[in-house]
Amino acid sequence: MATATAAVFDVRQSLSGLAWRWRLQEPAQALHLAQAYGLNESVARVLAARARSG
Repeated sequence: MATATAAVFDVRQSLSGLAWRWRLQEPAQALHLAQAYGLNESVARVLAARARSG
């Protein structure tokens, strides 16, 4: 699993100049999504982070 400071999908700078960072606070939520719905771990992390932030 990626660390909190690692760039998401290795994107260190987007077109807008911002780095993509993981912001998921509870990795267990992503793990649950991945296992329950058969999702890739990276996709589950993005979805779990979006659920928290938006």
